[in-house]
Amino acid sequence: MENYGHKSALGCESIREKQKKTMIERYGVEHILQNDKFKNQVVTKNTEKSVLEKKDIRARKTSTIIARYGSKNMWEVQQITDKRKLTCLKKFGVEFALQSHLVKEKSKLSKTATFVASLSSKFTNVTPMFTASEFTGVATSYLWKCLDCSTVFKDHIDDGSKPVCPTCFPKFGSVGETEVVTFVTSLGVDIEIHNHEILRPKELDILVQSKHVAIEYCGLYWHSEKKVSSDYHLKKFQDCRSKGIQLITIFEDEWLFKKDICKDILTKILGKDSHELNDDSPVVIRLISTKLYRDYLSATHIHGYTPAAIRLGAFRDDKLIAVMGFSKVKNSSTDYQLVSHCEEGNSVTVSTKLMHYFESNYSPTSIIGCCDLRWDNGNMYLLLGFKEHSTSPPAYYWSNDGLHRYSRTTAFAKTHYRIYDCGSIEFIKEIPAIPAAAIQP
Repeated sequence: MENYGHKSALGCESIREKQKKTMIERYGVEHILQNDKFKNQVVTKNTEKSVLEKKDIRARKTSTIIARYGSKNMWEVQQITDKRKLTCLKKFGVEFALQSHLVKEKSKLSKTATFVASLSSKFTNVTPMFTASEFTGVATSYLWKCLDCSTVFKDHIDDGSKPVCPTCFPKFGSVGETEVVTFVTSLGVDIEIHNHEILRPKELDILVQSKHVAIEYCGLYWHSEKKVSSDYHLKKFQDCRSKGIQLITIFEDEWLFKKDICKDILTKILGKDSHELNDDSPVVIRLISTKLYRDYLSATHIHGYTPAAIRLGAFRDDKLIAVMGFSKVKNSSTDYQLVSHCEEGNSVTVSTKLMHYFESNYSPTSIIGCCDLRWDNGNMYLLLGFKEHSTSPPAYYWSNDGLHRYSRTTAFAKTHYRIYDCGSIEFIKEIPAIPAAAIQP
């Protein structure tokens, strides 16, 4: 204190500068841990200690504590806890450091600095234009700079929101919604954005009036149980259906991670099929391997691969253009479930051929199938001779980051929120048995 005016010599600016100068002269860096040779020595020293050595050190440490204080845990010793409290009282005026306003404020500042520093890597297309000392909470709007067009703009990051450049993405909707609008427009159809007339006062994100199709883009957080009711998406689907409109409900994670599949489905629904198939070539139906079946569904089906006992593939010019998967209903030898169906284009002919092959070769008495009302209205089932049998209430998934959905499990209840879908429709096709008299000997 007398020599440097500080409790510690390192509190003196001249001492710190002298230390840096010495480090640069000796090692070429300002701090010893910036020196690769020294860092490698530390790493080598720590990794060379075997597990047994570390166990031995811990055992000796425990023995020493027991010998000195008569307990394995030194913090259970009254003498130690009293001494700790006395030290805290002298330094901070409280018995525990975290009771000190000064310590809590220092901890808060440290966490804030770490959080603000992480934003540059969290958001790849923008960078924060504010410091940790300026940060007062996620609900406040701050300055950001777009790395693509250099626009400086204000935005917040509350509830998982991402700062969006108003130049690159004009604010009529979310970034994902903007991309969906751009794609649907590229298909050459006229669209209306944010229609309030059809379901007044409810809003439809995208309306393709000429095709009687509406599209909803649903951010996982904003369409979770935190913001909407469990039957919100189902009611909107039903309202659209009553108006003769097919509502497609896209969840944010589907557009983020299965964008090509989403685009392919939208293209089919809007009658702009991009798959040019030679209809004059014959279609060949045959059993396919699990790998081929899995790979096709993973690349083309919005729900990905679903295991099936019987896997059929439709080929045109040796190219796989459609699959159907069937499994037996539990405790039945003749009742089957259509577990998965996917094809290029919307060819009823190909689907009919697959179904006919299955019925001819496996003689089912009934087949049940299910359609997800977020993506399908069940018309294909009706064209294949199925009848609507029952409806299922909305199922739910879990999320905690607004980017991913997880299957239903109560283990997530305390840390995640639920996102409900539109429910589903079960269809059934009953196939009458061939009378014995009609069977040729």
